[in-house]
Amino acid sequence: MTMIRSLSLRHPEWVFCSLSASCIYAFEHAHRLHRGLVHVATTGSVNGCHAPQLRRHHIPASQLHVNIHHGIRLTSPLRTVFDCGREYDFVSALPIVDSALARGAVLHNDLIEYCETPKRGRGRAQALKVAQAADPHSENGGESMCRAVIIEQGFEAPTLQVEIIDPIESWKHYRTDFLWELPDGRRIVGEYDGKQKYLDRDMTGDTHTGEVILEERKREQRILLAGISKIIRFDFSDIINPTYMANKLTISGIPRQHRR
Repeated sequence: MTMIRSLSLRHPEWVFCSLSASCIYAFEHAHRLHRGLVHVATTGSVNGCHAPQLRRHHIPASQLHVNIHHGIRLTSPLRTVFDCGREYDFVSALPIVDSALARGAVLHNDLIEYCETPKRGRGRAQALKVAQAADPHSENGGESMCRAVIIEQGFEAPTLQVEIIDPIESWKHYRTDFLWELPDGRRIVGEYDGKQKYLDRDMTGDTHTGEVILEERKREQRILLAGISKIIRFDFSDIINPTYMANKLTISGIPRQHRR
């Protein structure tokens, strides 16, 4: 953010794009994607710049729709999301698109239509794949990445953020990260566990870690009592080792996607 702001002051005519624009729009993404680079759009040649931390992207003038956000010139949210969808792998791109939809910066149908337009050029099919899988109900980037791995491993995509009513204390509702309803009537919940759930004071307040874990066990028990057949727990190790994810889903009976 500091680099982008400084460069925008020095070069007020520059239009920032791709991951740099996503950063300014506050779309969720993995920090590792930045690699110290700043992304700038150009309607001309991408050659002629030898700054190692500057990456130029050719965008035709007719598609360079510029927004001004916090005083910085950026590609539009729609163009930004499209560019990220075609430039990054599926697991990295899905959190960006989910986040843009969740914030209302982009409408789902508009994004799909944008990606389907033939004149968009290179990477259009990849961007469309991400757009079709995107869901504004994803609560954070970790859940989005987890769902992306599920889809990439060939399994049916789950329904997100389904409410389960506590059968003991009916005034309590629990929102599940993922839910699969299987043909045999079983309902299986998937939960993505980030460390923040147990360690981040903004999430735990003044509650001791042990109390957080006990409360989580109670929540899990009540969800099972509500007619859920099984709860599958995922964490970041399942994202970086997709075989772990696939084994958990296969053992739990999650069906594969139907191939055309």
